[in-house]
Amino acid sequence: MSEMMFDRHIAKSVEFRLKREDGEFDIFVIKPLPLKWFPDIIRVTQKMSKATVLEPDYTKMTADEKKLAELEYNKEVLDKLDPDAMKLIAEICAGSMELSYPDIPKMKIELFVQQNMMELFSLIMDQSQQQQTIK
Repeated sequence: MSEMMFDRHIAKSVEFRLKREDGEFDIFVIKPLPLKWFPDIIRVTQKMSKATVLEPDYTKMTADEKKLAELEYNKEVLDKLDPDAMKLIAEICAGSMELSYPDIPKMKIELFVQQNMMELFSLIMDQSQQQQTIK
């Protein structure tokens, strides 16, 4: 059995793009979270499902409109979450960034997560779902 077989069925890293002041993008490569994070992701997912917000119909939106609608939807859901869930989301995001960028000081990662948490968490959730649906 080869390691390549495992690699074919493991979620890949994803890009997290942030626009700079000069109009160009900084691209962060986010690695998939290891198994130890899944209980936390499940807890947050359960709490998010209880924070009922009507999800928009993305089918008639352009890619840019969809991204903005997803951010607004995520913001509405996050606004309805309790402080413990918000803390867990921040920890998941920080854990993901620490795994992806182990040489960056923890304080910088925490500030980065604080300023980009909604977009980053949405990407991590998408990546987590990808890991679970790879066949």
